[in-house]
Amino acid sequence: MKRLTACIIILTVIAAMSVFSVFAVKKENDKFISLVNAAENSYRNDDSDTAQRLEELENAWNKYYVRISYIAQSCTLDDISYAVAKLPALLEKGSEEFLSECESIRSWTEKIYHTQYPHLYSVF
Repeated sequence: MKRLTACIIILTVIAAMSVFSVFAVKKENDKFISLVNAAENSYRNDDSDTAQRLEELENAWNKYYVRISYIAQSCTLDDISYAVAKLPALLEKGSEEFLSECESIRSWTEKIYHTQYPHLYSVF
């Protein structure tokens, strides 16, 4: 009976940690994507504060990377790092690739969430 109780407790803890990690990823993604959207909107409107938005985005990315690197695959995080690093140069050039890099960052961030979401087929 003690083994059964121990197994139930262990499974409950694992399930709770899984749910917590999904909510943590979702919360971090929402904050990060809102900063990407703000930078993109600022670029589209030719605002003078686009560089400041990018600085906020880079700072947020550094914090996001530290938190999510324990959960997500590093190759996707590396792709986002490269894209975030390109943004200031693209802004300086006035390149239209700025918008496509923002879209790539959003899609990779969403990919992180979807790969961490527990599906029944991925659990068993």
